[in-house]
Amino acid sequence: MDKKAYLEHRKAIVFIWKSLTPGERDELTNGCGPMNNRFLAKVIPELIFNIFCKIHDIAFLCGGRKKHFKYSNKMFYDDMCKAIIKQTKWKRWFYYAMAKGYVWFVSSKLGKKSFSYRDRPLNLKEVRLKVSES
Repeated sequence: MDKKAYLEHRKAIVFIWKSLTPGERDELTNGCGPMNNRFLAKVIPELIFNIFCKIHDIAFLCGGRKKHFKYSNKMFYDDMCKAIIKQTKWKRWFYYAMAKGYVWFVSSKLGKKSFSYRDRPLNLKEVRLKVSES
């Protein structure tokens, strides 16, 4: 994985996330679970990962090429690991298993259908247009 390209992608997604209003974020995200399957979205526990699931939703909305799909999932896992390390030792094993399960599920199962494949990721202006469309 191209570390520089990954970090640029991460920076762009975080910028978009921080630039959106809380209302825009709510309009564009659903938290943990696939957006295209409301049942699964309700049964997958969010636990300590809610904010990271929402940022991941934005990354998937922005989309891009296959490499952006991989960057988005790496970012999701990296962010979850940062939250896990802050937990008590006896909870960490459970949260690491959850994080690996989320990323595996997203990267190999439902995530490929939810990712917005396109020539390049959307920018902030284009993401805001998606809010007005919904």
